[in-house]
Amino acid sequence: MILAYLGAGALLAGLVLAAFSALLSFWAGRTENGVMIQVGRRAFYATAVMIFIASVTLETALLAHDFSLAYVTEHSALSTCSSSPSLAALRSSRARRSDRDSPPTPPG
Repeated sequence: MILAYLGAGALLAGLVLAAFSALLSFWAGRTENGVMIQVGRRAFYATAVMIFIASVTLETALLAHDFSLAYVTEHSALSTCSSSPSLAALRSSRARRSDRDSPPTPPG
């Protein structure tokens, strides 16, 4: 459960930092304020760190088989003993979504 709160918090912080970075950078560019441009750039870097923390948290939940997270429940199973299938679940869900979203092939 702690992993869920940590991951959700990191994603929320990343969203807030991304919005702050975009607005501040736009404003700093219009006013040509060099200090605020650097602050906006650092907020952008902090956004990347928050997204990285959220990704590591999700991978940790996959490896620990933390079924309190819906993502882990849908893309993992206890029958996978090694860590490779658990880590592959992160990439496989993206492939499944793209297969589902692609148009059907015509017969023939």
